[in-house]
Amino acid sequence: MSLENIVQQTSLCLLDQREKLAPELTEMLNQLFDTFVACCHGE
Repeated sequence: MSLENIVQQTSLCLLDQREKLAPELTEMLNQLFDTFVACCHGE
């Protein structure tokens, strides 16, 4: 499984769980994910 596939699966999982998470946790996860994607794409 490639890193990009893992990122996509994680993203889908987070989106699926988003409604159940506290807003603060969702925001934290969004920032973490954005940072992770930026690192993967060399930005």
